[in-house]
Amino acid sequence: MPNNIQLKISPRMNYWPKTFDEFCPVYDDIALIFFSAELDCYNKKHPRRLEAYNSFVMKAYIDDIMLLIYSSEVLPPDSQWIDGESYLWGVFVKPKAKSNHAHLGSGAT
Repeated sequence: MPNNIQLKISPRMNYWPKTFDEFCPVYDDIALIFFSAELDCYNKKHPRRLEAYNSFVMKAYIDDIMLLIYSSEVLPPDSQWIDGESYLWGVFVKPKAKSNHAHLGSGAT
């Protein structure tokens, strides 16, 4: 993984894996967790503003794999906190290839 990655913010539901609707991950399912002292300080000063982050996802591409980073507060209540603090968690997703069906078989036979 590179030392630095460029993150873009998007609406969470645009990048929420469909399997999470049926089987929402819990703390034990997560292998990629991000902690930040700055985020914890921000949470304490602006608790309502952080609630808005639950509606967004941070995404980045590493080679051809997409990294999606979510707030822990989108998880079930018993998985939202570690030592009383919220955190960020990530999942790697291989983007689906765009379909070229419009180009296939479009010629006259």
